[in-house]
Amino acid sequence: RAGAQRVVASTHGHEVGWSMLPVARQVLRFIGEHTDVITFVSRYTRGRFAPAFGPDAALEYLPPGVDVDRFAPDADARARIRADLGIGDRPTILCLSRLVPRKGQDVLIRALPLIRREVPDAVLVIVGGGPYADKLHRLATDTGLDDHILFTGSVAAQDLPAYHNVADVFA
Repeated sequence: RAGAQRVVASTHGHEVGWSMLPVARQVLRFIGEHTDVITFVSRYTRGRFAPAFGPDAALEYLPPGVDVDRFAPDADARARIRADLGIGDRPTILCLSRLVPRKGQDVLIRALPLIRREVPDAVLVIVGGGPYADKLHRLATDTGLDDHILFTGSVAAQDLPAYHNVADVFA
């Protein structure tokens, strides 16, 4: 503690992977026993790594913040990206995340026909890359939704605010 009055450890999600490694579990247990509080960003991450920190670890939910200036609404960016994607004014569901099974993009794809019953012109835009991309592309094809799902792949970090602007709904 070196004179510190309170010790707070912040987690970001990658600790889930560490919690599965025996040596790392020992380190996480040490952290759990020697901090006043450990923050977590989602119920999922808490559920996955909490046992590694030990039964006495004080865990507190601390959601990530948002830079409201960087992610402010921008009508020009919205129009530009929508034009680039060829979606015009279609109602747009945006999913912007790493393409891995736990993120649930497959659920969005399977739900799209139900959504389109209520909003026939709806389009799903999936922004991001990852090991699940090929499976998601196949699922979109297999469900006959190719014309209603756009996969952009990864985009540069500086372009993320512009992509957020295309969303009518963020999923």
